Amino acid sequence: MKMGRRMVIVEHPNQDSIEYADGRHVATILRIYGPCGNLARFLLPDARPPCYTCLTPQCKGALMLLGSLDLLLNDPLTFLKVFPIVLAAVGSAMLAGITVHEASHALVAFRLGDYTAKSLGRLSLNPIRHLDPMGTIMLVFVGFGWGKPVPVNPFNVAGGRKGLAIVSAAGPVSNLLAASLFALPFKLGLLSPGTPFSFFSPLDEGVSGVMALLFRLAIQLNLVLAVFNFIPIFPLDGSKVVLGLLPEQAARRFARLEPYGPVILISVLALDAFTHIGLLSRVLIPVVNYLGKIILGVDVF
Repeated sequence: MKMGRRMVIVEHPNQDSIEYADGRHVATILRIYGPCGNLARFLLPDARPPCYTCLTPQCKGALMLLGSLDLLLNDPLTFLKVFPIVLAAVGSAMLAGITVHEASHALVAFRLGDYTAKSLGRLSLNPIRHLDPMGTIMLVFVGFGWGKPVPVNPFNVAGGRKGLAIVSAAGPVSNLLAASLFALPFKLGLLSPGTPFSFFSPLDEGVSGVMALLFRLAIQLNLVLAVFNFIPIFPLDGSKVVLGLLPEQAARRFARLEPYGPVILISVLALDAFTHIGLLSRVLIPVVNYLGKIILGVDVF
């Protein structure tokens, strides 16, 4: 039974296959375990798993990637129509999030008396001025990355440590504001939130589907950038915010951890990547979803 491009499916509990309601065989069930231990079963590319909310971001990324590959093998013409749109939407969302984040650091530093970033052309919404080549490659292929750090001269920033904390907080706060702006079309009823990873939405809904996909991705990425960067581990922005808020003696002790920060951060990311225990996602996703419910009314993961 067909419902537009959606299909009514029947899953056989004791078999590794799924059939349409009319009895035609479709595919082998793909199994992925989420962090809560529940078994996720779904048909690629356009069926959501029963425990979708239990999946880690890595599993959801795998769903999106495998869905695109399945679409390429089974319907190359549709793939050629849809995948460039999805890729452009993802790229645009990434550029928007990183550009807003870094430009906000530069703007607040300038307002507090430091002209370093402005003199280097970083007080700009031109994405090229803020992209770090390696960080961009990592973001595309690994799922995390970074923009080009904004240079700040601490001796020029008004307010000392507190001024530097404000400069550091500007990036994540700007991402929260950007996510709120991208949510306005959904709140006003101009766009429908829909499902997060649907390759068919651009074809099903035309221009409105493409715009909804772009805005959903922009909201998701900006919230992730905000929450991730507020983690108080060096060299993330959250560490500098904490450094500016702590009493002087406590700040000195906290600053001693700075050389070890990158090692700690990379170790956590590597542990998640190779063991799939979702240590970082267990911290990030609840906060991101909570913020998503506030600004959009629904979970973004």
